[in-house]
Amino acid sequence: VMLLDFVGFIGTIAEWIHLGESAGAVPSPSLWMMLFHCAKMWRFLLPTVLVLDSRADSYTRGVASSFLWLVFLSHAAAIVLLVLAVQERGIGVVSWIDNMVAEGQACGVIYIESVYFAALSITSVGYGDILVSPLERACNAFLLILGQLFVAKICADVTWLTSLHNLEETKNQSQKAQTSVALKHLQVPMELTERVLAYQSFVQHVHREEDLDQPAFHGLSTPLMQELRLAAYRKLILKAPFLREQKKHVISMMVSSLSDLIYLPADFIVCSGDTGRELFFMRRGVAGVYPSGPECPPVWGESSEVAEYTAGKYFGELGMLTARPRAAWIMAKTYCVLSVLPYHTVELLRDDHPEAFTTLVQSMVRVFKLEPSTTWQSVAEKLLRKMSFTTTDEAFRWFCEQGYETAIPEDPPLLKAKSFEYVLKFLGVNEADRMILWAEMDADNTGQVTKDEFEEKLDIDFAARKYAKALAAVQSNPLLRSATTMHLGAGSSGGNLSSSLPARIKPNGDVKFQRNVSREAEKEEMYQLMKDTVRHIAEEYYSGDKKNRFSSGTSTSGPRVHFPAAPSQPAPERPVEAQKSS
Repeated sequence: VMLLDFVGFIGTIAEWIHLGESAGAVPSPSLWMMLFHCAKMWRFLLPTVLVLDSRADSYTRGVASSFLWLVFLSHAAAIVLLVLAVQERGIGVVSWIDNMVAEGQACGVIYIESVYFAALSITSVGYGDILVSPLERACNAFLLILGQLFVAKICADVTWLTSLHNLEETKNQSQKAQTSVALKHLQVPMELTERVLAYQSFVQHVHREEDLDQPAFHGLSTPLMQELRLAAYRKLILKAPFLREQKKHVISMMVSSLSDLIYLPADFIVCSGDTGRELFFMRRGVAGVYPSGPECPPVWGESSEVAEYTAGKYFGELGMLTARPRAAWIMAKTYCVLSVLPYHTVELLRDDHPEAFTTLVQSMVRVFKLEPSTTWQSVAEKLLRKMSFTTTDEAFRWFCEQGYETAIPEDPPLLKAKSFEYVLKFLGVNEADRMILWAEMDADNTGQVTKDEFEEKLDIDFAARKYAKALAAVQSNPLLRSATTMHLGAGSSGGNLSSSLPARIKPNGDVKFQRNVSREAEKEEMYQLMKDTVRHIAEEYYSGDKKNRFSSGTSTSGPRVHFPAAPSQPAPERPVEAQKSS
């Protein structure tokens, strides 16, 4: 296509050269080169698209198009008259260009005279006749009739465009008047009234052409609307590197969830300190980033931005993943149009397309170098404190059953992202860590985890043995023996871990434990007291030293607990006040 256009451009250059040549023998070399214009005929193969619009810019384009068509008709008529005159001179017949050729006029001058006469004839403003032969006059008569029909068509088009334009302007002015009256009765300040009217004017005259929700698209089929949204938003979505790896159906789902928001200059798009999970894509305009705190919003025209977002940029991705408060103010510097991806789309992605959800999280972790604040070891500890598992297989099967009203048995069982999310929420793990930990466990991006992959991250067998040994070591100490007779796990008693599979959590929004509330509170309180002591006892137990060497109280953190050594002789009695102090 580019090669054909270049060849056609050679013909244009030859045409300009010929305009400066004097009329003489034809055809000249420049006339032969003008045949390169035929290379542009490929454009006739393009489909014809009729665009009907009633807005101001479309009105201007329509009038300009009608004018250019009239110019084209005058040019075509002039060319016909020139070709006819040249042919007559070639056969020795008198033509209307004989006098100008005899005077040595250039081809450009003769062409201008021909266009001038054609325009006068077509518009019926003619002042005389320069044609001299009957053949020329017969040809001109046909062009005059055709010109009258064409001029009538152009006048009708201009009248129609003007009517539609006036109708649209009438609607806009009516809405503006109604809005002004309503705001006046509400005693709205003049500055706010002007901003409201400016917003309506921008929507009516600018954004309506880009809005896929406008009435012009109502009634289109679902597949056609989906294709329109893909054409409008696909390049915008792919600006984010963590979305480029997604498959076509995932991109299509995200595009379907996008909605446009419009901001006026000085509007805050994002406020520092607010909690938001939306992802923003800039379609039009410029926005500034201001890093001041929540109590110090930027001032229009006074504050200086540290960065700018222009069309094609995006922001809000960290808040979408981590649910952290916004770290800066983002204020519109011009009229801005943003496409917003709501967070519920990410939740649907996790439930319906877990493999795409894993890919999304892994991409964001890789791009922003995120690390979880919760380790797998702490997850195992929390799990054993809540439930009484003795094997990894029990824990894995229990994981697979959570998060669904009715669990569908699978052979072999597979852990899904929804179940993993549900259990870790039950364990009190924050949302960002839940996503990152799932992305680490589902390393192959399949959207499901096997028992081997689960065991690689959560070895419940080892954790349960370690927990049992530490618990046995604690029970062997006379000072803590009574504390371990309480229930330490669901279904266990007396410090013994039960091997029965725990009951499935009821998926009713808030996870409820089926145990006595007072016993749970007592367990948590005692656990805080025992935490550092159990760790110290477990370290002593694993070191192989079976002696009670606890008198030094070497706990690394938390309250120190000193264990007195057995006295070799009776200790002297202390006063009552000292005993109470002890």
